[in-house]
Amino acid sequence: TLLVAPTTPPDRAAQIARASTGFVYLLARVGLTGQSSAALDAPALRTRIDALRRATNLPIACGFGITTAADVKSVVGAGAADAAIVGSALVRAMADSHQTGKPIPAQASFFIESLRSGLV
Repeated sequence: TLLVAPTTPPDRAAQIARASTGFVYLLARVGLTGQSSAALDAPALRTRIDALRRATNLPIACGFGITTAADVKSVVGAGAADAAIVGSALVRAMADSHQTGKPIPAQASFFIESLRSGLV
């Protein structure tokens, strides 16, 4: 899957969307995966999602810095993206299992359940 960054010019983003298969991976913010130092700019993200929807019928998934239910809600709320990609935050949550005393699968399930509230 190809990535569309916040800094990708609109014409290039449309070109990437048309070349993608399966889904379009839209970076929700500038930075490195697993780090969410930059605030999620929901209105700007929605503008970028709308532009991509005009270029492709593929589902749009947003990732990079998605760590909380509020982030999930910002990304998929109000018909914005089709999916929120949560990778590094899930890995961190599983690594915390030794602190919580929960087995890794239980810790992962607990974290995923906390994110799910952003979908409603």
